[in-house]
Amino acid sequence: MSCAIYYQCYFNVKFSKPLDTLFDIDYQIVVEALAGHTQRECNLKPSEKLFNPRMKYLTKLIRVAIETISCVDNSEQSKVYNDGDCLKWIENITSLADLWVINSDFVKRQYVIGLYHMGYDSLAENMLVLINEPKSLLPPLLAITIQRLKKSLENTKNQPEWIVAIPPQVYKKIQNTLPDSSIPPCPSLSSTVLLLQKLLIQIDKKDSETIDQADVKTAKLLIESCEVLLRRNL
Repeated sequence: MSCAIYYQCYFNVKFSKPLDTLFDIDYQIVVEALAGHTQRECNLKPSEKLFNPRMKYLTKLIRVAIETISCVDNSEQSKVYNDGDCLKWIENITSLADLWVINSDFVKRQYVIGLYHMGYDSLAENMLVLINEPKSLLPPLLAITIQRLKKSLENTKNQPEWIVAIPPQVYKKIQNTLPDSSIPPCPSLSSTVLLLQKLLIQIDKKDSETIDQADVKTAKLLIESCEVLLRRNL
């Protein structure tokens, strides 16, 4: 409990009624403990109703931890990041997840999603081999990729040529997607391609029999679209 409240205060994370939503609290036990009566046994196993709020809270912590990353070298060929503080916080968040009996793979997945969302593609790419169920990453990363293509369309100097360069079904997805202002304004399509390709490789190794083939088809279409746009310098 002390770790959760400390992290919330340190990062100024907004989370309504954390004591009530993140913990099974018997306030009578708290009062007795403050009075020096510590004989009553406590059941430390959390109730199932706590898992969703706790996972939402961990996700918020992961997102603010990612905000501590800074870019040291912003060259397109080899971006270099200072992520030391972030890695320390991810380690702390993983320890909190363990205390809450939440699989550490959940933290890794949310970390990859957050990195990709913020444009730290090389860092996200390095994490892919550590994910036990990479198929669960595909839907959120596809959604972020659609947002990236939407940004690319907004930034291109030749929108008509950009639109006819990609498959109609991809353009329809872009049109039907509400813009997300938190996506970086100039996402890298080349690193987008690399990350999606490596994710598909990991899925083929670990989840090939259970993956939704419709998502795989969409991923390949998005990769193809990015490659065409890169070739045509759009």
